[in-house]
Amino acid sequence: MRFWNTSAIVPLCVTQPATAQIRGLIETDPSLMVWWATRTECLSTFARRRRDGHLGAPGERQGRHALAAIATEWSEGLPSEQLRLRAERLLNVHALRVADAFQLGGLAVVARRHDDACDRFTRRSTS
Repeated sequence: MRFWNTSAIVPLCVTQPATAQIRGLIETDPSLMVWWATRTECLSTFARRRRDGHLGAPGERQGRHALAAIATEWSEGLPSEQLRLRAERLLNVHALRVADAFQLGGLAVVARRHDDACDRFTRRSTS
């Protein structure tokens, strides 16, 4: 099981340069663990890309449908007090945005509950 960041889920829903690479990761390990807000973050990305002219209305609809299908298969880490405290600790130690602190700090704990070997995080590289 891998933890999937929104930036890795989006290329599964709409075609991007990273789509083939990300689909290859799914083939090697189809178990997805995502943060509770991932679906909303993906929808935000689709809408922003449409507004910016990088995604047409048909592409946005395709992305929404693909996201709905993928979301039926993933495991979701839910917000909790334990996750909040861990994220707050990470914000004091690392230069993270709040959403990143919740995802990286909180979900690592949840994912390990499901699979002790879960130590891989899948995020599309921005470089």
